[in-house]
Amino acid sequence: MNLLRIETEPPHNGIQRMAVSGRLDTESHASLDEALDPLLADEHVQSVVLDLGELNYISTDGVRSIFRARRALAASRRRVLVVNPQPQVQKV
Repeated sequence: MNLLRIETEPPHNGIQRMAVSGRLDTESHASLDEALDPLLADEHVQSVVLDLGELNYISTDGVRSIFRARRALAASRRRVLVVNPQPQVQKV
């Protein structure tokens, strides 16, 4: 059962916001990868802001997905920003 929800706002001035909520784990990290892949390929997207305010759990697979996006964007001097992580998510 996939309990991950991803809400993507329309891009604004090269910034793409995504709200990620629920559980980002072994079963659901592929959904985040699929949502991020088009953004990583779009050179008009300069920054991806991941709002984790409603993310209750993250596993190492979820962390790996975020770092994969970070590496891909950093190669072209773009960035991923993580905002509002819950204490239990920030700990991981």
